[in-house]
Amino acid sequence: MKAVVVGAGPAGLYFALKLKQLEPCAEIKIVEKELRASSNGLGYVLQKPIFDLLGDIGSFSEEEFLDKCTVGWDVVDIEAKSVVSTRRFPYSVGIRRGLLVDYLRDLVQRAGVEVVYGCSLNSADITAFKRDADVVVGADGLHSVVRSFYSEEFGASAIESTNSYIWLGKTNREALMRVSVQEHKGVALVGTTYPIGRTLDTMIVEANTQKLRSSGMLSLVQTDEMISTKGLKDLEWGFFTLYSGVNLQSIHSHWSAVVVNSCERLTFENVALMGEAGISTHYSAGAGLLVAFKAAGSLAEQLTSIRHIPSALGHYNRLMLPFLLSASEMSLQSMRWLERVDSFYADLEGDAFIHAFGLKGREVSLY
Repeated sequence: MKAVVVGAGPAGLYFALKLKQLEPCAEIKIVEKELRASSNGLGYVLQKPIFDLLGDIGSFSEEEFLDKCTVGWDVVDIEAKSVVSTRRFPYSVGIRRGLLVDYLRDLVQRAGVEVVYGCSLNSADITAFKRDADVVVGADGLHSVVRSFYSEEFGASAIESTNSYIWLGKTNREALMRVSVQEHKGVALVGTTYPIGRTLDTMIVEANTQKLRSSGMLSLVQTDEMISTKGLKDLEWGFFTLYSGVNLQSIHSHWSAVVVNSCERLTFENVALMGEAGISTHYSAGAGLLVAFKAAGSLAEQLTSIRHIPSALGHYNRLMLPFLLSASEMSLQSMRWLERVDSFYADLEGDAFIHAFGLKGREVSLY
């Protein structure tokens, strides 16, 4: 079997590992538009279901992997209007995205899989991959070129929120996850913070795009569209009451519109989508890595258990599409709730707001 994987993120790397484990003779090539050295400081929260999926890879060493992770936590603080509620949370550890990707890439390369970096693709490249390979896997993220090229065939759509978000680093570390809603310059800022390294947390801030613009906090440095020093100071002051002098860092950070991808189909002829390239989730659902690994593992299993490629892809689509659409619907409920966070913040008292925030319209969790 010859497979080309577009995207060397967690989904594409996990798929290659799983396929190589099930089909050692498989010829797999991964192409990635970014340079190998370009890994940012964003990070993931990992829980038991993720470790179970990683444990399905024979070459995975949990002991070695945990050395790259933070100390774990099992509570989350939710803070708003001078009220703090500490709640139980599934036991979790944090890891920088770059460390996770590097670890999976090393396993992939040890398994004999070729990874090519700095490979920007055009329509002719994708057409050639589709012609020459048995299967082409689009695992190239939210702005997937594979998805874009076959947008009509996949029934692809994207839902853009009225909110924007930014990922930042925070150096005065916390020992647990914190969610804080603070009003600054008339804008309700939703900050989610969790450890991703020994000396660094990550902080995701989300707020209404129009209010950010009118407050001046959406200001960008025009040359590279990175958040300005003034923008960082605004956010630091916005969360000052919670963190007693928060020190935020821009890690190639800029404000982006919140977007959730969806598809009517995950496959077209010998092309399949997985991860955010296919159906994505809002970060607040905490399910992105889980659904990506599940889809990647399922695709590898169908390709190796059903030797006929079209049948295998059809089975993958029928098996995973309902699960991924359900995950997407759950995350959309969170996204829609956060679009109204300013009115909720204005109308509800602290305890009532925190209770509503904890649910965000979702009664269940994928975990």
